[in-house]
Amino acid sequence: MHSAFLLIFTTLWFKTRGHVMIDPELGVDPVSRKPYVNQISNVSGFASGLFCSTGTRQSPIDINFCIRTTMTALRTEGHSIDRTEGFTMVNTGTTAQINFDGSAPLLYGGPLPLGSQYDLVQAHFHWGSSDAQGSEHAQFGNYGPLEIHFVHKKTTYADLTAAIAEPDGLAVFGVIFALQNADNPKLDKIVNKLSSIPNPDSSPVTLDSDAMVWLDDVLSTFRYYNYPGSLTTHDCNEVVTWIVMHKTIGISAAQVQKFRTLKNADGADILEARRAVQNLNDRVITCARGCLATPAPEGVP
Repeated sequence: MHSAFLLIFTTLWFKTRGHVMIDPELGVDPVSRKPYVNQISNVSGFASGLFCSTGTRQSPIDINFCIRTTMTALRTEGHSIDRTEGFTMVNTGTTAQINFDGSAPLLYGGPLPLGSQYDLVQAHFHWGSSDAQGSEHAQFGNYGPLEIHFVHKKTTYADLTAAIAEPDGLAVFGVIFALQNADNPKLDKIVNKLSSIPNPDSSPVTLDSDAMVWLDDVLSTFRYYNYPGSLTTHDCNEVVTWIVMHKTIGISAAQVQKFRTLKNADGADILEARRAVQNLNDRVITCARGCLATPAPEGVP
């Protein structure tokens, strides 16, 4: 019996380690390069796990309406500063992940539970084979060529494994990029380092201390959409408070193309690193600070 179990476990390990072991949303430890959450499953595909086909609050969505509401101010601490501790970036085999070295930035206020704080685990990117549909979320039917997610866990939970077991475990804010003709020089300190991590076994690359200051252009507006959702990969756990920023960041087609040169564990280009939009069902999308409020579709409370 023990030998049979070991054979099955080993088969699943080797079958899945290059495809589903590294969940882009949950990420990898920057030192050990092992998954933060060790998901051994016989799942294939970008999002085909436990809740992906049965869940009722799945992500991403098309943000095609919003109801303006009054909330406390959304607070971010340490995400967009010139960071003396620095950053590292790794190729996980599914995405490019940015790790914030040193103390973790904090997220609180806004739609998050009163009195709670969420600390940043990592940030990572989503893109597609076409610039016309690269972001995961859409705004009123319009996609961007790229999207970045900043994944946070509630500080009261010891780790990501504990957090994804709780309905309030994670908070993710996303920023959608918009295509423009010229390169965005503010992004060069990230984009130009992608060539240093072509493969999943490439050594992490160090980013300059000001590599994320471009984010302040988005965060300083305090304009965002909010809805209850899920992880967009693998088991699609419905434990995420989503905050999608209204303002976009410009990026050129040439800069986006550099993300598609990253290789997965099989040595193939990562051309599709995104999930399609999901049904809204009866969820309500709220918006804050001047986002365009629009009527909800029929049937949405």
